[in-house]
Amino acid sequence: MIGATGVEAKNTYHFGVGFLLNPVQQPSGLMAGNLSVMELDGMEFSYEGTGFDVLLGRDVLCKGAFSLSFDGHFILSF
Repeated sequence: MIGATGVEAKNTYHFGVGFLLNPVQQPSGLMAGNLSVMELDGMEFSYEGTGFDVLLGRDVLCKGAFSLSFDGHFILSF
């Protein structure tokens, strides 16, 4: 990987990212909906202390519509 901090060898992985579409909360409190899984190839992300587990890029977000409000609520639709 080549970035602003230089060149570094990284592991790459093939994985799936799942999105729950049309979620509905059941009386039990569980969420139900249609699961859409997008298969991706990505590099290992190991920047400790950020609080992030995964960093989704434009290759994922631009396949749908993403809206983020100032109060922290967001909508992601495909």
